[in-house]
Amino acid sequence: MLLLTKLHERDSGFLVNGELKITAEVDVLETEESEGTTQPLKKRKQDNDGMLSIDLLNKTQQLKEVHGFLILPSQAESVKRIFEKHPNMALDFQAKNQTVRTACMNVLLSLIETLCQSLQDLSIDELGQADNALTYLKNSGFKVDWLERKLEQVKEKKIE
Repeated sequence: MLLLTKLHERDSGFLVNGELKITAEVDVLETEESEGTTQPLKKRKQDNDGMLSIDLLNKTQQLKEVHGFLILPSQAESVKRIFEKHPNMALDFQAKNQTVRTACMNVLLSLIETLCQSLQDLSIDELGQADNALTYLKNSGFKVDWLERKLEQVKEKKIE
């Protein structure tokens, strides 16, 4: 999982001219249909010399599918609760690429994690980054009015 603060760090390769840029490492996946999980088999990575190499993963980490999103098992309950409270949240989300879908879900989870921090631990810069993440999610097709209201409440409390 990528934290929202990591997405917005300067020189980390994600935020370019105020827009989110996602660089992804691609895993080849094998689907186990009976369990609804997937397991990465091989990792493809580009070496510094530009050559593509394929390495077997040392550890196999299972991913779970929840509402069409592949997520870590540790995220499953959170994602289920979000969809229980906001079942129409992703109706307009059109991304078919599973990597993009997962990245957007990670942005959503990071935003929620940011907004759950205590006001003392939350900086003005992090609130600005949260605003950017919210805009990204809305532009991606997520209905996140509830998060927008929460962000405004947190901003108001922080200013007081």
